[in-house]
Amino acid sequence: MKDFSLLILRLVFGGLMFINHGLPKFDKLDKTPIRFPDPLGVGSEISLYLTLFSEGLFSVYLLIGLLYM
Repeated sequence: MKDFSLLILRLVFGGLMFINHGLPKFDKLDKTPIRFPDPLGVGSEISLYLTLFSEGLFSVYLLIGLLYM
């Protein structure tokens, strides 16, 4: 029962993280002048790509259970 509960938690939180944080960032790629916060000082476009990588890809990793032990 513990494994099933962990699966449900992983699917719910990974799915919500992808839907609420990852997908809205993909919509910003269509905008010609990319307006995105640049907290690292590397440029708005690179900051957007780094955020897409972390919030989009890693939430999918959480969904599929990558490195789950």
